[in-house]
Formats: sequence, C-alpha cells, structure tokens
Amino acid sequence: RVEIYRDVKDRDVLGRGEYFILEGENSVGNLVRHGRIPLVSVCISVRRVKPMARLVAALHRASVPVYALEQEALEAVVGFNFHRGVLGCGRRL
Repeated sequence: RVEIYRDVKDRDVLGRGEYFILEGENSVGNLVRHGRIPLVSVCISVRRVKPMARLVAALHRASVPVYALEQEALEAVVGFNFHRGVLGCGRRL
C-alpha cells in the first residue's frame, strides 16, 4: 500500500510515471480543497494525525486512503529523515 512512497527523491515530485508525490500539509490540503487532481493516497506520521485532523477528515470524506505510520516506519519507507509529516500521491490527468 505504501510502495509508491518508497525511497522518495526530489525527482519524484515531478513524477513516477502516471503518479507524482507531494509533501506537506498545505500541498496535500490544496489538492483536497480544489479536487482537480485525483489523490491516490496519503501517508502520514502518526504524530501528525491529531494536529492534521481536519485534513484527515477531508481525506476520509473524499474516500482517499490514509496510511498512518510511526515516524521510524515512515522514514524507513521514504528513505530519509522526514519532518513534514505527510506525503500525498496524486495521479496525473
């Protein structure tokens, strides 16, 4: 489920085939609010779920899968010390 987030690099912001990765609450929130680009899923640090409760609720209403991982597990998946707490995977139109 979180394979798309594995070993994220700067180039992944530009895309992984038909997908792209975005980082941070504002970036993910903008996609949810504007709804123009489909979100495939969101990967969030467990410690950020409560502070981002509004975003998590909006993702749930939009039927976007949210994967909450402990910080160490999230960093193991993405491959670096990740501080922003949330990654999103969008599908190019």
